[in-house]
Amino acid sequence: MRRIRLFALLLAPALLAACLLFPGSAHVPMRQLEDRLDCAAGQRPAVLLVLMQGALNEPEDYLRHGFVAAVRERGIAADILMADTNYAYVSEGSVVARLHEDVIAPAMRRGYRELWLTGISLGAFSALAYASQHDEQVKGLFLIAPYPGTQDTLRPIREAGSLSEWARQSDQDDDEHSVWRWIARWYERRQPPPLWMTTGEEDRFIAGQRMLANFLPEHRVSYLPGYHDWPVWEQAWRDFLDQGPLAAPRYRQCEAAGSEER
Repeated sequence: MRRIRLFALLLAPALLAACLLFPGSAHVPMRQLEDRLDCAAGQRPAVLLVLMQGALNEPEDYLRHGFVAAVRERGIAADILMADTNYAYVSEGSVVARLHEDVIAPAMRRGYRELWLTGISLGAFSALAYASQHDEQVKGLFLIAPYPGTQDTLRPIREAGSLSEWARQSDQDDDEHSVWRWIARWYERRQPPPLWMTTGEEDRFIAGQRMLANFLPEHRVSYLPGYHDWPVWEQAWRDFLDQGPLAAPRYRQCEAAGSEER
């Protein structure tokens, strides 16, 4: 029933009117697109960026909407993977396993030193779900208009009075509960999780997004005029690349290649 409610919530009225369906299937292995940086001889990027799409999107949308081009235009020394984290994986609860086994773990064996995850909407939720189980590998996450979870999860958090109290009572092992328990662990350490977030001021998930923002430093959260759509998401990505941690000079340089497979 939880997955059915998630399906209904994500499918906005305008999309229902257009008779659109969630694309994609939970193929094994997970499909991915790759854009590797051409470093100088004997060098390679130290950073891997993994991009995860929204429920009604596909990896190719990151190319169509200039996300890869924006990274290249700014000279950020990173290889980029666009993972097909479509709704089918989230629905069956396999998105973290498939991401790890098919996409991220094989890539990290090539010797990257930093892993950054970015997702839009349901893809941002998938990024959070992955970090909640593999945060030792993740340097940082940039969430664009993140889907925060169903009301079946968010309402008890509000009613518990505090996230810590809710986490002590929570015993469900689905991805939504894992995500919020992960945030609670960071909060209890009096440290912010390694998250940055941007969303539209009129995003349809704004209430849950503001709940998430409460556990982040103010300078890591930004709101743009607009809705849950590509103009906001494109601007959010450009702003993050220009003003976020990846804008640091050290991310403009490849490093000497070691002996790991490339």
